[in-house]
Amino acid sequence: MGVFLGYVSPKGHAFLDRRLYLPKGWCEDRERLLGAKIPEAAHEFKTKPQLALELLERSWSEGIPMQWVVADTTYGNSPGLRQAIAKQGHYYVMELGARHQLLYEGKRLSLKSLAATISAEDWLLLSRLGEQGPLTELWASRRVIMPNDDLGEQWLLIRRSLADADELSCYLCNAPADTSLSDMVSVAWARHDIEQLLKEGKHQLGMADYEVRSWQSARQRGYGWHRHMTLVMLAHSFLAFKRAQQREKKPLADVA
Repeated sequence: MGVFLGYVSPKGHAFLDRRLYLPKGWCEDRERLLGAKIPEAAHEFKTKPQLALELLERSWSEGIPMQWVVADTTYGNSPGLRQAIAKQGHYYVMELGARHQLLYEGKRLSLKSLAATISAEDWLLLSRLGEQGPLTELWASRRVIMPNDDLGEQWLLIRRSLADADELSCYLCNAPADTSLSDMVSVAWARHDIEQLLKEGKHQLGMADYEVRSWQSARQRGYGWHRHMTLVMLAHSFLAFKRAQQREKKPLADVA
């Protein structure tokens, strides 16, 4: 299982980096680690949010321009990751698991309870272009405080399905208080570009088609997981670059 860092811009999307996630059971089995040629430095167990932070810190140190970080609940549920992103001066829109409680106007509420207090006129109808045409959703926002971090007041974004009022998704965002809901939602929608990025890697470039049994080693025959993923990422970056070139040559409406 891997943790991947993708990049989304108006010109397209591409992979930036990757880390192999090792379950705790692996990290407690030294014989297994050595058999898979996993280096000593990687023997310590790290959660997916910890690996994600390593990827982000590397991209920040290399000066890759970015302002926003988006992620699903695996990462949004981590207060440590949220605080690290904010400390670096970046904004995030990260999905939050339904089990969380928060403080709103001095009251401790569940996400579902807070959503129930939102009146019909406070929901904003927003649309995006999906794979099969326009998709329309209802969105609302509230300023809340999370009890499990020290970031103070931040935005809670709530997405509600038009087809099922009980189908909710919630996102935390540390953008300034004067940030518009539509701007934050447009960033939240970048998650769909990341999903598309992974789908392209799997369906077009063999991202999941490997039989490697090792980390990586110049002395072994074949190549390990990291080398396979590096080749996939390199091939995808080449295709993304060519796609961006074609878009510059033709108006978007003329591109089949």
